[in-house]
Amino acid sequence: MISNSWHWGVSSSFIDEGISYALSQGRNGKGCVIVFSAGNENKNGANYPANSNDSIIVVGAISPCGERKNPASCDGERWGSNYGDKIDVVAPGVKIRTTDNVGTLGRTFTDYMSDFNGTSSACPHVAAVAALVLSVNPDLTQKQVADILESTSQKIGSYTYSNTFGRPNGIWNNEMGYGLVDAYSAVLAAKNEYIQNKTYASGTSIIEYYPEIFAGYSVTDAVPYGNVVVKSGSNVTFKATDAIHLRSGFRVEKGANFRAYIEPVSQPSSPAPSMIRDNGDEERIPTGINSIETAANNSFSIFPNPATDYVTLSSTEPISQTMLYNLNGQLVLQTGETEIDVSALSAGVYIVHAQTANGQLLTAKFVHM
Repeated sequence: MISNSWHWGVSSSFIDEGISYALSQGRNGKGCVIVFSAGNENKNGANYPANSNDSIIVVGAISPCGERKNPASCDGERWGSNYGDKIDVVAPGVKIRTTDNVGTLGRTFTDYMSDFNGTSSACPHVAAVAALVLSVNPDLTQKQVADILESTSQKIGSYTYSNTFGRPNGIWNNEMGYGLVDAYSAVLAAKNEYIQNKTYASGTSIIEYYPEIFAGYSVTDAVPYGNVVVKSGSNVTFKATDAIHLRSGFRVEKGANFRAYIEPVSQPSSPAPSMIRDNGDEERIPTGINSIETAANNSFSIFPNPATDYVTLSSTEPISQTMLYNLNGQLVLQTGETEIDVSALSAGVYIVHAQTANGQLLTAKFVHM
């Protein structure tokens, strides 16, 4: 996720190449979601580099009255959001409350400011919604995230939205794009994939991966009704974490390679370890103690000894050296023992690195009360 509230006066091959690389190669090939502010000159046309690549999500600003921010809008601020054919969505851009740099480095005398404005303040709204979308479905590609943001946006204001060539995600307007970004609808759409009126042609190779998939003739009102057809010679996989619904109108032709399966989200491998108090009652270790699976067949855990100021390290591989670091990255203890005296440590969080005899580095977190 890259949020960009800036522009550059002249085009640059270095900027263009960097953006193209992030869009195509970022997130291990899924593509980084890149969001840019359109600019504040009240002109027809987004600034560079927002206008340099159609895969960039370009954001305009609206006033508190739900109109494109312009010099005559209801807020009284005499600036206007850029508009035009590159605008994808809009977001609030007037009197936005945000944090500020501390002290004299900031724009105010406090750590906050209440009048952050411009498309620079609208842009991070959209980037944040994109991050929410990826939080519920991290396997989405950059394009899929952009499609979700655009297709779920609200059509606000007294504007005429219409079908527009090159704008496939619903009706669109020259000043408002697809409309006001809608966090709730976008996250909901990211969790569920509705597939209808679609043909997977011969030669198609695709994996549709969502928490829940609905496919059939009429599973959504967002697009015209129509069958879903997996053609002969295509290679299509539906993978979901919760459920797959193949409804009336879904058809797989002979000669197609179609697969549908559930892949549940992986759960923690084991519950938190327990400790035995002197009275024999079992009690959970304080939430500060955490064990982490570091590698297949190699578990590394930390256990407190309630009778002493020691903690015990446990691993399926022999531990040759142990190092404790505080959260500032300072080495506070180094030992070859698997029992560590923590009585001299200050209360706080510590990172434990353990070197095994075969050279593997294991890591866990320890909170000293």
